[in-house]
Amino acid sequence: NEDYAVFLERFDNMENCMIYFDPPYLESYNKDYGDNIKGKSYLVSILKYMTTSKHRCILSSEYSELVEWAVGYLSNVHIDLIYDKQYGLNQRKTRHCNIVNF
Repeated sequence: NEDYAVFLERFDNMENCMIYFDPPYLESYNKDYGDNIKGKSYLVSILKYMTTSKHRCILSSEYSELVEWAVGYLSNVHIDLIYDKQYGLNQRKTRHCNIVNF
């Protein structure tokens, strides 16, 4: 596996890219994804990348107060869509959102 920041460098000189981020969701924290503090740092770093990227970016996330705060704190990103989701295996219901920079 490659670090996401190294992976994103591949797109620096490309034109007309759309980057879709689907990271582990913080609210449904899963021990297999690592510690939650690292996950929060990861979320903020993706959002910061989106604020300065020349590419169109979409970030899929569970909708939460943390996500609302982070998006409100940064410029050039906003919540484009909030939708309900139900996981098939355990029937858990949650709300998700798409954050965009365009």
